[in-house]
Amino acid sequence: MIPTDITKIKRNLTALVEFSRIVNSSHDLEFTLNNLLLSCFGKFLVTKGLVALSKNDEVKVFASKGISSEILKKFPPIQSTVDAKGSDESLIQFQSYSGLNLCQEICSSRGCLGIILLGEKINKSDYSEEELDFLKTLLNISATAIENSIFIDELKLVNRNLDSRVNRLSSLFELSKEFGILESE
Repeated sequence: MIPTDITKIKRNLTALVEFSRIVNSSHDLEFTLNNLLLSCFGKFLVTKGLVALSKNDEVKVFASKGISSEILKKFPPIQSTVDAKGSDESLIQFQSYSGLNLCQEICSSRGCLGIILLGEKINKSDYSEEELDFLKTLLNISATAIENSIFIDELKLVNRNLDSRVNRLSSLFELSKEFGILESE
């Protein structure tokens, strides 16, 4: 191996470790997705991209950078990430229209969570195999952080619903005690 190759590998590993540390330290989905996009921008020298996640059987844009709101409004309705990965004609047209030519799935061990779309690189070169491998590794790390953020959000919602029901039960219990006092008089 040439010393420059070793330096490049060290730089990539350092970047991956730092990225993993940052995204796994937060349970905020927006923070995780923004860091994913910014890391891609820095590594691949791109100026636009978006992350779309599957929610309620529909893939929707959750984070974007460098894309106008008018273009984002034209993001097509997609039913699943399986459709999104190159086989959905409306997504292919959107990619062409928006200049987001790279599409990769974000998958975890439990399934596909969504997709990332990235624009062309500043120097107009194609993505190399090494860059695509790096991106896949970033996405694997991100998938865990995204999943954790989604689970935390769902857990917060369940806790809020549970608190609401406990409050209702407490109110009903208080009312039943009041009625019990009234009947005994």
